[in-house]
Amino acid sequence: MLGLLRQLRDEYRLAIVLITHEMDAVRAAADAVAEIRDGAIVQYGQVKELLARPDSLLGQQLLPLSPIAVNSDLLLRLSYRWDVPVATDWISRLSHQHALQIDLLGGHVEVINGQLAGRLQVGVRFQGQRLSADRTIVLLAQLGIAAEILAHAPELQEAV
Repeated sequence: MLGLLRQLRDEYRLAIVLITHEMDAVRAAADAVAEIRDGAIVQYGQVKELLARPDSLLGQQLLPLSPIAVNSDLLLRLSYRWDVPVATDWISRLSHQHALQIDLLGGHVEVINGQLAGRLQVGVRFQGQRLSADRTIVLLAQLGIAAEILAHAPELQEAV
């Protein structure tokens, strides 16, 4: 899809506006990016300039994820559910209870009305007995976190 957008943009000299939280799409297709919070632009710049300035929040969100993803036993995209309050220490609790190393590869989380909201991408390494992917997803669901298995680290290692 992004390839088609780039092709149409180049062929017809179009300006294309994408409204997305998917920073891999921004990295792959955009020339410039703006971050909007509460209806106001808080940061704007050329993608290549922001990538060169990882000290900026938007620059950090655009950076590819850590190579740790390659060494993970399981890659997951996680979303906090609204119907269940999620404890802020869920990573350490799950890690200790089930001998997991959970590496936060990217994401964006906020507290909205007292609840965590956001999406993450994590790499899971099993240090003890390996849990099945289904069992891992059930454990996360019990904590109020929906999980989607990623078959492999996305090309540019998606930042969510």
